[in-house]
Amino acid sequence: MDFPSVHELEPIPSAELEKVGWTGLHDRLKRSPAGALLITGQHRPEGVLLTPDEYTRLIRLAGHRIRKDGEILEEIRREFDQHLAALTEPGAEKRLRDAINEPLFTDGRFLTGDSD
Repeated sequence: MDFPSVHELEPIPSAELEKVGWTGLHDRLKRSPAGALLITGQHRPEGVLLTPDEYTRLIRLAGHRIRKDGEILEEIRREFDQHLAALTEPGAEKRLRDAINEPLFTDGRFLTGDSD
């Protein structure tokens, strides 16, 4: 389940919090399909109230995402390190200089002169 945008949550004005009390607020929260309520003040978002289950789900989802991002970053590091390792191989300096000194082709034409 995707978490809805803050503007899709059921709003409850902060002024109404005292009127409905904790029991009323808790009941509305339990009935909320998103497991969350939007607390508003002067018709602007001020906070979000979550059920414990929804909070736990979001924390787990965020942790999974952080681990996945870390795995992707580690894979990129490994690939980059493999490319860098080629620079320490015998003859790497000559190969790099040769590559830099080779003419560059663009659409079948030589690219010459300043790049400005």
